Amino acid sequence: MIAVIYKRYNMYRKRMIENLVKMDLNNIKFVIKLYQIKYGKLPDNLLELKKKGFLLDENGNPILAASKFENNKLITKDGRKILYDNGTIFITN
Repeated sequence: MIAVIYKRYNMYRKRMIENLVKMDLNNIKFVIKLYQIKYGKLPDNLLELKKKGFLLDENGNPILAASKFENNKLITKDGRKILYDNGTIFITN
């Protein structure tokens, strides 16, 4: 019984993280557009969005729920890297 509950818990947890990562990707796409409107060009990298405050809300809190910067790379809670190339965002497996 415990094994079934644990397996189901892990399944729901994995699904929740995946949904949060999708939300983060949508937020990143949105702030890239805001950056482009403000500066008239795409950011060179995701770290530039962080440095210029585009990944923070109006109270200074991070807008990303399942991702954070580690060693200047954006990493999801499940250890995947979020990569950026000329306006396109993708995740490594």
